[in-house]
Amino acid sequence: MSDQAQRATFDGRSAGPQGTGRPSPLAAPVPAIAARGLRARVGEGFALGPLSFEIPAGAYWGVVGPSGSGKTKLLELLAGLLPADAGELWFAGEPVTHLPPERRAVGFVYQDALLFPHLTVAENIAFAKPAPPGNGDASLVQLAEELALEPLLARRVGGLSGGERQRVALARALYRRPRVLLLDEPLSALDDALRAQTQQLLCELHRRHGLTVLQTAHGAADCAAAADVLRLRAGKLV
Repeated sequence: MSDQAQRATFDGRSAGPQGTGRPSPLAAPVPAIAARGLRARVGEGFALGPLSFEIPAGAYWGVVGPSGSGKTKLLELLAGLLPADAGELWFAGEPVTHLPPERRAVGFVYQDALLFPHLTVAENIAFAKPAPPGNGDASLVQLAEELALEPLLARRVGGLSGGERQRVALARALYRRPRVLLLDEPLSALDDALRAQTQQLLCELHRRHGLTVLQTAHGAADCAAAADVLRLRAGKLV
């Protein structure tokens, strides 16, 4: 499978970051994402981490920092597209540090959408993985309606606008029914009017689907919906 296909196709409770065994009824809520000393080397001259943080279930958080700070690489590390060299990662209390991307229940939307020009909108959405048997077509049409894509399902993506392409990428990520949605600078290539519209859409999707969302941006103003932010500089949290 090509690198583009792997990134486009992907989108388990055991002892977690808060201890071992079954939690008591009074235990603190298990975070959606928990990292402890997570590290990854990127090429020869850049290292990400060590990173330690927790993101509550159902939260909408931002990751902000200048270009080259490691924002996209952090999302790839969480998604399993970038292997960890050290540290541990849990999703909802389950260890996922060494799980492949397709087993992490993560949806990922890159800044450039990574759509396949030879496929239709419907085929791009369904490319990641069909929904459970019997629900696939209904789920796809429902998502298309939700994202105003239903009239475009039979069209190839080559002639779509930037906003339409991004909605297709969002639909593909959501079609896998992820627990965590990772958004790589989803507003950066949009004009002001479309940025506001897209941010509102992201907030609505977050609420409707009960997702934990992590969105990268150059500054906090570009992820105004975020309840909190992780700030990165040169691969480290600051």
